[in-house]
Amino acid sequence: MATEPLPDRRARGSAAAAVAWKDQVVRPRESEVADSAWPRLATPRLRVDSGSGQVTLRWDPVQGAAGYLVYRSSSPDRPFKVVDPGGGDLVRAVPGPSYADTTGRPGEPAWYAVAAVAAVDAPPGQMSRAAGGIPRASPTDDPVRVEVDASHVLGALPRPWRMVGSEHLSQLLYPKDDRGIDVGREFQDAFRLARRELGVTYVRAHAILHDELSVYRELDGQSAYDFSKIDAVYDALLGLGIRPVVELSFERSRRPLTDRGSERPLSRRSKGNDQREHGRGMVKRH
Repeated sequence: MATEPLPDRRARGSAAAAVAWKDQVVRPRESEVADSAWPRLATPRLRVDSGSGQVTLRWDPVQGAAGYLVYRSSSPDRPFKVVDPGGGDLVRAVPGPSYADTTGRPGEPAWYAVAAVAAVDAPPGQMSRAAGGIPRASPTDDPVRVEVDASHVLGALPRPWRMVGSEHLSQLLYPKDDRGIDVGREFQDAFRLARRELGVTYVRAHAILHDELSVYRELDGQSAYDFSKIDAVYDALLGLGIRPVVELSFERSRRPLTDRGSERPLSRRSKGNDQREHGRGMVKRH
């Protein structure tokens, strides 16, 4: 009996999961909305403004809403479908309470509606009344003039994000390379700047189990674990006033590290060599 290749089975399974998710969250039955244990959310009041190459939707925030689904139709009397932003994500809810739809054709009218959702796995609430808009053709010759009054202070800029992403945190321990560049010091200076200027308090980085930190090796057929370099990385990071979001991904390669190989000092050259070997058996977990 022929067996379907594993990648094909995974792809088919992912597609089936996507359809099931959309049926549950994006297109629920009315009975599911009525009988749901999720709280009933108010119906948004939608306003639509036509613009150059887009239609901008605005609505009042709904208490208890985790996000909003934006629907579009070619006519107020035809079925509405969730707007696909084109990113390929299954979760199409927007945080709101505004959205600019750039997927319509200039000059073609479209009708919109918005529904609030309490959670990713919750069915949407009642759709708003439909409102129409027409994206205009983008001007090509008309200049756009922007005036900024830098002398008037409006207030502090809100900082919704306190976390940044980073490359391998092991670079905090890098010595000077053969060209005299102090990679570790420059990396630490970058974190200090992010902490001081942006108020960053967390960082998420991958490859904490990478070969260059020598977490795992095999000596005489026996497994050996050493977390001392990870401790040193996290101690250095905490010393900069930034806490790590630990992501267990990018495991060691299938090639066992020898005792001599695992004790090589961290450097840009050894980092590159380890990455080439590491790519053969890389496993990513979340």
